[in-house]
Amino acid sequence: MSGAISIPFAFLALCLSNVAAKTWFAVLAYLGMGVYAIATTRQNYKLKEQSGSKADGKGGGDDSKQRRKKILDKLGDYRLKLKERMCELDRMHPNAFAEQTELVSKPFDGSTENLLNEIYAFIESNVGSAAREDFTDLQHMDRTPIEGIGTNSIYHPHWQSAIWRVRHYEHNLKIISERIDHYAP
Repeated sequence: MSGAISIPFAFLALCLSNVAAKTWFAVLAYLGMGVYAIATTRQNYKLKEQSGSKADGKGGGDDSKQRRKKILDKLGDYRLKLKERMCELDRMHPNAFAEQTELVSKPFDGSTENLLNEIYAFIESNVGSAAREDFTDLQHMDRTPIEGIGTNSIYHPHWQSAIWRVRHYEHNLKIISERIDHYAP
């Protein structure tokens, strides 16, 4: 709006031969630019206040950030627990693993099963069912053979499968943590 006023005044100030008229039109052109600058500044300030209040959600913005941080911290703790469990399973002989688990009905020993159930419940209640589905998804699981102690044991495939799954679940938790904003709580 100001340009519509200040540009013609500036043009008239340049074209007129009368010095007094030039001065008045130049003053009016500067006044129009000043009004435009003040109006734009006020409008931007109002927009900034409105966007700030929407982001805060009447003070709830800090709560959601704290909640998100707590969820991410807890997911990080679970990742560490899964890594520790994977190391424990890796150090365990397949026969010892078979003694701790019922291979017919469960793919995991009791400690791993309890940890996974705790993670399932946490994800379901705090992140959402879509994240839980992503957590339990076994697609793209790395099935690189694990060599070492107990390779000749008849329980080696079950032990190896348990390590693969724990490793994959830990990887899935990492992906969920990175994409936490895509899930509805």
